[in-house]
Amino acid sequence: MTRTIERSLFLLLGVSVSALLIQDNPETPRWRGLDANLYLQMSAEYRACCLQSFAWGTQRVKQQLAAMPEGSWPPAVVMDLDETVLDNSGFQADQIRAGRAYDYSHWEIWEREGGSRVELVPGALTFISQLQALGVQPIFITNRNEKYHQQTMEILKRYSIGVPPQFLLCANEATGTNKSSRRDWVNHRFNVLLTLGDNLRDFDEQFRFQTPIDQNAVQQRKTAVDNQIAKWGNDWIILPNPAYGEWNKPLTAGEADIRWLVPAKSGD
Repeated sequence: MTRTIERSLFLLLGVSVSALLIQDNPETPRWRGLDANLYLQMSAEYRACCLQSFAWGTQRVKQQLAAMPEGSWPPAVVMDLDETVLDNSGFQADQIRAGRAYDYSHWEIWEREGGSRVELVPGALTFISQLQALGVQPIFITNRNEKYHQQTMEILKRYSIGVPPQFLLCANEATGTNKSSRRDWVNHRFNVLLTLGDNLRDFDEQFRFQTPIDQNAVQQRKTAVDNQIAKWGNDWIILPNPAYGEWNKPLTAGEADIRWLVPAKSGD
Protein backbone atom coordinates (compact mmCIF):
# COMPACT_ATOMS: atom_id res chain seq x y z
CA MET A 1 0.00 0.00 0.00
CA THR A 2 2.80 2.43 0.93
CA ARG A 3 4.58 1.72 -2.35
CA THR A 4 1.36 2.33 -4.28
CA ILE A 5 0.88 5.69 -2.54
CA GLU A 6 4.49 6.65 -3.25
CA ARG A 7 4.05 5.74 -6.92
CA SER A 8 0.85 7.78 -7.12
CA LEU A 9 2.53 10.79 -5.53
CA PHE A 10 5.45 10.44 -7.92
CA LEU A 11 3.12 10.37 -10.93
CA LEU A 12 1.18 13.35 -9.64
CA LEU A 13 4.43 15.24 -9.08
CA GLY A 14 5.58 14.35 -12.58
CA VAL A 15 2.34 15.64 -14.05
CA SER A 16 2.66 18.86 -12.04
CA VAL A 17 6.24 19.42 -13.17
CA SER A 18 5.30 18.69 -16.78
CA ALA A 19 2.44 21.17 -16.54
CA LEU A 20 4.81 23.82 -15.25
CA LEU A 21 7.27 23.14 -18.02
CA ILE A 22 4.55 23.40 -20.64
CA GLN A 23 3.28 26.63 -19.08
CA ASP A 24 6.77 28.16 -19.23
CA ASN A 25 7.54 26.74 -22.67
CA PRO A 26 7.47 29.62 -25.18
CA GLU A 27 7.19 27.20 -28.10
CA THR A 28 4.15 25.12 -27.19
CA PRO A 29 2.56 23.27 -28.84
CA ARG A 30 5.50 20.94 -29.37
CA TRP A 31 5.23 21.04 -33.16
CA ARG A 32 5.64 24.80 -33.28
CA GLY A 33 8.70 24.75 -35.54
CA LEU A 34 7.82 21.65 -37.55
CA ASP A 35 6.86 23.30 -40.83
CA ALA A 36 9.81 25.71 -40.68
CA ASN A 37 12.32 22.90 -40.24
CA LEU A 38 10.64 20.66 -42.79
CA TYR A 39 11.04 23.53 -45.24
CA LEU A 40 14.76 23.70 -44.45
CA GLN A 41 15.30 19.96 -44.76
CA MET A 42 12.80 18.89 -47.43
CA SER A 43 12.06 21.69 -49.84
CA ALA A 44 13.92 22.03 -53.11
CA GLU A 45 12.74 25.65 -52.98
CA TYR A 46 14.99 26.34 -49.97
CA ARG A 47 17.93 24.81 -51.79
CA ALA A 48 17.19 26.94 -54.86
CA CYS A 49 17.06 30.11 -52.74
CA CYS A 50 20.48 29.37 -51.25
CA LEU A 51 22.09 28.47 -54.57
CA GLN A 52 20.62 31.60 -56.14
CA SER A 53 21.93 33.78 -53.31
CA PHE A 54 25.46 32.42 -53.54
CA ALA A 55 25.49 32.51 -57.34
CA TRP A 56 24.57 36.18 -57.33
CA GLY A 57 27.02 36.77 -54.48
CA THR A 58 29.83 35.42 -56.65
CA GLN A 59 28.87 37.71 -59.52
CA ARG A 60 28.60 40.70 -57.20
CA VAL A 61 32.05 40.04 -55.71
CA LYS A 62 33.55 39.92 -59.20
CA GLN A 63 31.89 43.23 -60.03
CA GLN A 64 33.15 44.82 -56.83
CA LEU A 65 36.67 43.52 -57.40
CA ALA A 66 36.74 44.98 -60.89
CA ALA A 67 35.70 48.37 -59.52
CA MET A 68 38.20 48.46 -56.65
CA PRO A 69 40.57 51.44 -56.90
CA GLU A 70 44.28 50.83 -56.70
CA GLY A 71 45.74 51.02 -53.21
CA SER A 72 42.55 49.77 -51.54
CA TRP A 73 42.66 47.66 -48.44
CA PRO A 74 42.60 43.91 -49.13
CA PRO A 75 39.18 42.63 -50.23
CA ALA A 76 37.00 40.58 -47.90
CA VAL A 77 33.51 39.16 -47.67
CA VAL A 78 31.82 39.04 -44.27
CA MET A 79 29.56 36.07 -43.55
CA ASP A 80 27.48 34.87 -40.66
CA LEU A 81 27.88 31.16 -39.88
CA ASP A 82 24.75 29.48 -38.53
CA GLU A 83 22.13 29.08 -41.26
CA THR A 84 24.33 31.09 -43.62
CA VAL A 85 27.24 28.65 -43.91
CA LEU A 86 26.49 26.01 -41.28
CA ASP A 87 23.24 24.07 -41.40
CA ASN A 88 22.00 23.30 -37.87
CA SER A 89 18.59 21.95 -38.87
CA GLY A 90 19.62 18.61 -37.36
CA PHE A 91 19.82 20.27 -33.95
CA GLN A 92 16.39 21.81 -34.44
CA ALA A 93 15.02 18.46 -35.61
CA ASP A 94 16.33 16.80 -32.44
CA GLN A 95 14.61 19.42 -30.29
CA ILE A 96 11.26 18.97 -32.05
CA ARG A 97 11.44 15.17 -31.91
CA ALA A 98 12.16 15.36 -28.18
CA GLY A 99 9.29 17.80 -27.61
CA ARG A 100 11.68 20.45 -26.33
CA ALA A 101 11.58 24.18 -26.85
CA TYR A 102 14.77 26.02 -27.65
CA ASP A 103 16.97 26.37 -24.60
CA TYR A 104 20.47 27.84 -24.64
CA SER A 105 21.77 24.98 -22.49
CA HIS A 106 20.81 22.54 -25.28
CA TRP A 107 22.40 24.76 -27.92
CA GLU A 108 25.58 25.05 -25.84
CA ILE A 109 25.91 21.25 -25.84
CA TRP A 110 25.51 21.32 -29.63
CA GLU A 111 28.23 23.97 -29.96
CA ARG A 112 30.56 22.03 -27.69
CA GLU A 113 29.91 18.47 -28.86
CA GLY A 114 27.80 18.49 -32.02
CA GLY A 115 30.35 19.63 -34.56
CA SER A 116 30.52 16.32 -36.40
CA ARG A 117 26.76 16.53 -37.05
CA VAL A 118 26.73 20.02 -38.52
CA GLU A 119 25.99 20.19 -42.27
CA LEU A 120 26.59 22.98 -44.77
CA VAL A 121 24.04 25.32 -46.31
CA PRO A 122 23.68 24.49 -50.03
CA GLY A 123 26.13 26.45 -52.14
CA ALA A 124 28.15 27.84 -49.22
CA LEU A 125 31.29 25.76 -49.76
CA THR A 126 31.46 26.51 -53.48
CA PHE A 127 30.99 30.22 -52.79
CA ILE A 128 33.76 30.31 -50.19
CA SER A 129 36.11 28.37 -52.47
CA GLN A 130 35.43 30.87 -55.25
CA LEU A 131 36.18 33.76 -52.91
CA GLN A 132 39.52 32.27 -52.00
CA ALA A 133 40.34 31.59 -55.67
CA LEU A 134 39.66 35.28 -56.38
CA GLY A 135 41.97 36.37 -53.57
CA VAL A 136 39.11 37.54 -51.35
CA GLN A 137 39.32 36.80 -47.62
CA PRO A 138 36.17 35.27 -46.11
CA ILE A 139 35.61 36.57 -42.57
CA PHE A 140 33.05 34.96 -40.30
CA ILE A 141 31.21 37.04 -37.71
CA THR A 142 29.14 34.62 -35.66
CA ASN A 143 27.26 34.60 -32.38
CA ARG A 144 28.63 31.19 -31.56
CA ASN A 145 30.29 31.40 -28.17
CA GLU A 146 33.96 32.33 -27.99
CA LYS A 147 34.36 29.45 -25.51
CA TYR A 148 33.84 27.08 -28.44
CA HIS A 149 36.01 28.91 -30.94
CA GLN A 150 38.20 25.86 -31.44
CA GLN A 151 35.21 23.54 -31.94
CA THR A 152 33.88 25.90 -34.60
CA MET A 153 37.28 26.04 -36.27
CA GLU A 154 37.23 22.23 -36.39
CA ILE A 155 33.88 22.26 -38.21
CA LEU A 156 35.28 24.61 -40.85
CA LYS A 157 38.43 22.50 -41.14
CA ARG A 158 36.33 19.35 -41.61
CA TYR A 159 34.80 20.98 -44.69
CA SER A 160 38.22 22.24 -45.89
CA ILE A 161 37.26 25.84 -45.22
CA GLY A 162 40.64 27.34 -44.43
CA VAL A 163 40.40 30.49 -42.36
CA PRO A 164 42.94 31.99 -39.95
CA PRO A 165 41.61 31.90 -36.35
CA GLN A 166 41.55 35.70 -36.10
CA PHE A 167 38.99 35.82 -38.91
CA LEU A 168 36.48 33.75 -36.98
CA LEU A 169 34.94 36.42 -34.74
CA CYS A 170 32.73 34.81 -32.11
CA ALA A 171 30.53 36.39 -29.46
CA ASN A 172 31.72 36.94 -25.91
CA GLU A 173 30.47 38.66 -22.76
CA ALA A 174 31.66 42.05 -24.02
CA THR A 175 29.97 41.89 -27.43
CA GLY A 176 26.87 39.86 -26.63
CA THR A 177 24.85 39.28 -29.79
CA ASN A 178 25.60 42.77 -31.13
CA LYS A 179 27.98 42.39 -34.08
CA SER A 180 28.70 46.11 -34.53
CA SER A 181 32.14 46.21 -32.89
CA ARG A 182 33.26 43.12 -34.80
CA ARG A 183 32.06 44.62 -38.08
CA ASP A 184 33.96 47.80 -37.24
CA TRP A 185 37.11 45.78 -36.60
CA VAL A 186 36.84 44.25 -40.08
CA ASN A 187 35.94 47.54 -41.78
CA HIS A 188 39.12 49.16 -40.43
CA ARG A 189 41.30 46.45 -41.98
CA PHE A 190 39.56 45.31 -45.16
CA ASN A 191 37.59 46.54 -48.12
CA VAL A 192 34.35 44.63 -47.47
CA LEU A 193 32.84 43.78 -50.84
CA LEU A 194 29.76 41.96 -49.58
CA THR A 195 28.02 40.81 -46.39
CA LEU A 196 25.88 37.67 -46.22
CA GLY A 197 23.59 36.52 -43.41
CA ASP A 198 20.20 35.02 -42.58
CA ASN A 199 19.21 37.50 -39.87
CA LEU A 200 18.86 41.24 -40.45
CA ARG A 201 21.10 41.91 -37.46
CA ASP A 202 23.91 40.21 -39.39
CA PHE A 203 23.99 43.43 -41.40
CA ASP A 204 23.15 46.24 -38.99
CA GLU A 205 21.83 46.72 -35.46
CA GLN A 206 19.17 49.09 -36.75
CA PHE A 207 17.13 45.96 -37.48
CA ARG A 208 16.97 44.90 -33.85
CA PHE A 209 13.46 44.90 -32.42
CA GLN A 210 12.72 48.06 -30.48
CA THR A 211 10.61 47.84 -27.34
CA PRO A 212 7.76 47.53 -26.87
CA ILE A 213 7.58 44.70 -29.37
CA ASP A 214 4.21 45.33 -30.94
CA GLN A 215 2.74 45.79 -34.41
CA ASN A 216 4.44 49.17 -34.65
CA ALA A 217 7.82 47.56 -33.94
CA VAL A 218 7.15 44.95 -36.61
CA GLN A 219 6.36 47.69 -39.12
CA GLN A 220 9.45 49.68 -38.08
CA ARG A 221 11.68 46.76 -39.05
CA LYS A 222 9.97 46.48 -42.43
CA THR A 223 10.39 50.20 -42.98
CA ALA A 224 14.07 49.94 -42.03
CA VAL A 225 14.48 47.26 -44.70
CA ASP A 226 12.78 49.48 -47.30
CA ASN A 227 15.05 52.38 -46.34
CA GLN A 228 18.09 50.27 -47.23
CA ILE A 229 16.74 49.11 -50.59
CA ALA A 230 19.95 50.12 -52.39
CA LYS A 231 21.98 47.65 -50.31
CA TRP A 232 19.93 44.49 -50.89
CA GLY A 233 21.57 42.43 -53.62
CA ASN A 234 24.39 44.95 -53.93
CA ASP A 235 26.19 45.12 -50.57
CA TRP A 236 24.00 42.75 -48.55
CA ILE A 237 22.61 39.32 -49.46
CA ILE A 238 20.22 37.55 -47.10
CA LEU A 239 19.48 33.82 -47.05
CA PRO A 240 16.15 32.34 -45.92
CA ASN A 241 15.72 31.12 -42.34
CA PRO A 242 12.11 30.38 -41.35
CA ALA A 243 13.13 28.56 -38.16
CA TYR A 244 14.50 31.30 -35.87
CA GLY A 245 16.03 34.75 -35.73
CA GLU A 246 15.22 38.31 -34.77
CA TRP A 247 11.95 38.06 -36.70
CA ASN A 248 10.37 35.62 -34.25
CA LYS A 249 11.20 37.49 -31.04
CA PRO A 250 7.55 38.55 -30.57
CA LEU A 251 6.36 34.93 -30.82
CA THR A 252 6.21 33.75 -27.23
CA ALA A 253 2.68 32.53 -26.60
CA GLY A 254 2.14 29.42 -28.69
CA GLU A 255 -1.23 29.32 -30.40
CA ALA A 256 -2.03 32.78 -29.05
CA ASP A 257 0.39 34.15 -31.66
CA ILE A 258 -2.43 33.90 -34.16
CA ARG A 259 -3.01 37.52 -33.16
CA TRP A 260 -0.02 38.47 -35.30
CA LEU A 261 -1.72 37.22 -38.47
CA VAL A 262 -3.18 39.97 -40.60
CA PRO A 263 -6.58 39.04 -42.07
CA ALA A 264 -7.31 39.55 -45.74
CA LYS A 265 -8.68 42.92 -46.67
CA SER A 266 -12.40 43.10 -47.27
CA GLY A 267 -13.40 42.97 -50.92
CA ASP A 268 -15.04 45.78 -52.83
